Amino acid sequence: MAGSYVSPFSSYDNVGDSENLHKKLLDFRCSICNKHLSVPPIDHLKNEGMRCGRCSYIPLELAERASIFERTAAEMSFPCSFKNCHEILRWGEVHMHEIICPKRDFECPFLCDKLNKSDEMLNHFMTEHHEKKLGSQWKIQVRTEDFSVFFFEHEGDLYVVRCFTSKQKAAFDVFTYATPMNSPMFELAITSSDAATATIMDQNVSCIRTFPTCWKCFMRSCQNKYHVGDLGGSGTNVANSFLRRMLGSAGRLSCELDIRVG
Repeated sequence: MAGSYVSPFSSYDNVGDSENLHKKLLDFRCSICNKHLSVPPIDHLKNEGMRCGRCSYIPLELAERASIFERTAAEMSFPCSFKNCHEILRWGEVHMHEIICPKRDFECPFLCDKLNKSDEMLNHFMTEHHEKKLGSQWKIQVRTEDFSVFFFEHEGDLYVVRCFTSKQKAAFDVFTYATPMNSPMFELAITSSDAATATIMDQNVSCIRTFPTCWKCFMRSCQNKYHVGDLGGSGTNVANSFLRRMLGSAGRLSCELDIRVG
């Protein structure tokens, strides 16, 4: 098989060499994110190097699955990849821990290079991007192509609202940087100029991924192959035909967001 993977640990098969094996294993890094190869699947790249499971969403030409590496790593412990986190985790625990790690970093989506911890994001947004803060209500112009990102504060927690409007629909996503114990939901009330209201209830709030993100990821236009390209989201889509039927209009509307946790 072309590019056949050869274990770099063949000289460390003795139990007495387990400490040396662990040190050697920690020397290997993902060729994309430069983090420990501690999240499966681990793939051997055709052009040399290895890719960890954190970066598996990036399409690359692969040689084969690094199964020998994975079997070796499954017996080891690894540090969390985030700075200032001192957790040591078993092979199968790393991925879930890093999703909720309070020390994880996020890029700001509002056109600045600032990296923040999840519990620092609200203060950063309030200080640097206060003009993007939503009040209790905001206006949308349905039938107009528009894509907007705002932030919303609720009981001291930060939420990011993404709104897309077109001739066919209005689409809403609500994200949080936090990882709450109870999954938050949101309710959206849409009101016409004639005061008719349609309420969309029990919509999921999505946790922002730990993959690299930028402003263009929020806008679904990122071309950086090392970014996730789209944050996903719950995708609450409201057809203009529904708005016309419920409200008698699908033009300029007011929206009101309510967050519920627990």
